[in-house]
Amino acid sequence: MPSPVEDGSPPRVMSSPTPPSFAAAGRPLRSEIWHAVVLFCFAAVQPAFDLLGKRDSYVIDIGASRGGLVALALVLMVALPGLLALLLWGTNRIFVPLREGLQLGLVWLFSAMICFPLLRHNSLLTGWPLVATSLVLAVAFAWAYAAWGGVRRTISLAGVGCLLFPVLFFTTTKASRVVFSDLGKGTFTGKPTPVVFVVFDEFCGLSLQTQDREINADRFPRFAELAQRSTWYRNATTVNAETACVVPAILTGRYYDPSGRFFPTRGDQNLFNLVMGEGGYEMIAFEPVSRLAFEGEAMAEWQKPGIVTQLRSMLPEVGKAILAHITPGEMRLKIPQQSPEWWGYPKTGPTDETVRRGVVRWGWSCLRVRQFEHFLNCLPEEGHPALHFMHLVFPHVPWMYLDNAEPYAAECGDMSLLNFETDGLAQDVWGNDPDFVVRQQQRYILQLQLADRLIGRLIDRLEELELWNDCLLIVTSDHGVSFRAGQNRRYYSGGNADEILSVPLFVKLPGQTSGGLSDRNVECIDLLPTIADVLDIPLWAPVDGESLTRESRRDPSQKQFAQDNRMIRFPTKTVSESRVVAEWETLLGRTPSDLFRIGPYPELIGRAVADLKVAADGAPGVLELHRNSSEPFVLPDAPIPCYFEGTYRPDHPTAVLPVMAVAVNGVIESVARVSAEPSVRGRWESLVPRRCLKNGPNAARFYLIEPDGEGWRLRACPTRQVEPVVKRGE
Repeated sequence: MPSPVEDGSPPRVMSSPTPPSFAAAGRPLRSEIWHAVVLFCFAAVQPAFDLLGKRDSYVIDIGASRGGLVALALVLMVALPGLLALLLWGTNRIFVPLREGLQLGLVWLFSAMICFPLLRHNSLLTGWPLVATSLVLAVAFAWAYAAWGGVRRTISLAGVGCLLFPVLFFTTTKASRVVFSDLGKGTFTGKPTPVVFVVFDEFCGLSLQTQDREINADRFPRFAELAQRSTWYRNATTVNAETACVVPAILTGRYYDPSGRFFPTRGDQNLFNLVMGEGGYEMIAFEPVSRLAFEGEAMAEWQKPGIVTQLRSMLPEVGKAILAHITPGEMRLKIPQQSPEWWGYPKTGPTDETVRRGVVRWGWSCLRVRQFEHFLNCLPEEGHPALHFMHLVFPHVPWMYLDNAEPYAAECGDMSLLNFETDGLAQDVWGNDPDFVVRQQQRYILQLQLADRLIGRLIDRLEELELWNDCLLIVTSDHGVSFRAGQNRRYYSGGNADEILSVPLFVKLPGQTSGGLSDRNVECIDLLPTIADVLDIPLWAPVDGESLTRESRRDPSQKQFAQDNRMIRFPTKTVSESRVVAEWETLLGRTPSDLFRIGPYPELIGRAVADLKVAADGAPGVLELHRNSSEPFVLPDAPIPCYFEGTYRPDHPTAVLPVMAVAVNGVIESVARVSAEPSVRGRWESLVPRRCLKNGPNAARFYLIEPDGEGWRLRACPTRQVEPVVKRGE
């Protein structure tokens, strides 16, 4: 065979396959910039539009204008990508390899930002494992980006989808709708009937009942009176467990749309623009969560802050929202926190309690008894009938009131309403300690007994003002609450549908002189069409509810409830045949005094320590008190020191945890078991009745209870004061 040299042809260089190169040589700079911009849009711009789009109350409260939202969209879609492009272009001019490294680093960063929320929502990973997995996946994606042209071409094509982000924001989100829609108003042609509408919060209708399905008049005498003077719909249910969803459903008569395509705004038909019409009514609306009331609250365009001021407000909050979006839940307390306005809390500062008409925005958990007194002071009418609406976040957590309105714990921040401590492994999920759950239910019922007193104050006030006979009165709640170990406190979780769905509902029509009981299949969306019927106001848009003054057309065997982006159907008997009240009565009794005889050894309650056997040696451990003290105390104004909480530390960590009693002024007032739940091992708490505290010095002592033959033996337990444990809900 002739050699290459012999036949005159040039020698052939045999090349072997080479691995993919991570260098960007040969790729146009504009493509590199385009890829970075596209990934940035998916990592930051799309979440920004999505997160802000859900915050309709925020854009209302800061006075966002149409121009302000358009300017924000331009910053997100043009200015920030432009700065990113300028950075890459400038780096390329300085030193090409530096730009190539920066480019690859940005691909890694933006892909990690995309991975974090995807894994958080679609895997069981949490905390550092989630972070590590996201970073590894981002490295893999950056390698694939550098190695394969197909990945780069896919990113190029995906860039077209970025144009949809602002389109979807301006056409489908709640925030844009409240800014771009006009305030809808009907024309009032109806009857001048006063309307008093009270919506409680996190209040299970079954809580009012005995196992015979009657109102428990021993614990709730004023609700029993209301039932005798109005129509009590004892099978009434909610349509959602999220306050921000169900209150608008009540006010519009429409189911919450689990797909998210529709969410009511002020421009949609609702209680306020329907009844207010063209001036036939005055209005006072206590609306802390939803944002449908318009009188005195909606700014004219010329009153709103300038666009630059709006951007200064929105951009930092959107940035913090994106940071929270990509941060695992366990780590979010370590990052900058968003302002209260972002979450829909009223702006800081005292509420003007002299306001009698318009819209009032009290803090969610701020002085809730005073909020109700403020509402009562707004009831007098002069010349015109009024729509009196109150959404009171009560008896919702925090549970901190005795039934006489005295607080036994300090007021806490609004965030506690969203993050209450349940001792479970997930937010709002009760742990597996049934004794702890019963103790929390005791606190809830005490607060519910206070709600009973508030209803009594409302009845008395309406009679005093001679409005009772003429008014349309509605008392209800947004959703229920559950007390089952291992189940969710406020959301449907498989075994608690009866408690979550059930809500109280009392409707007194104008001129109604006797009570009625109805087992009709009623849902909270029926209230708006009922009001429209009673006031003889025509509806100008469709509703899903039906008037309670007309014959029902709804399927009597089914109820609808929206959760987890789907509509769930429950049999009506879920509530009407619930046996949970019988379980509650076994644990908590029926009377107010029974409420303080819960837990093991109820026969010890009320016994003097001097009449019982007390061991000479003390308890083999110490009680660390987080709340209140064993030191002698003089009864203060508030909070009343009747709630004791601590952790029992046995001398031997593996020792069996005991039952512990608290004696006030020498008398045993409460007995509770120390929790063996692994996550809160040793936790102990007891609530003693107000009657055991006297004016002047009081003393609390703590004892371990041990069986002793046919009786008991007490062991005095030493205590030490420790700093309160910072928990969710405080």
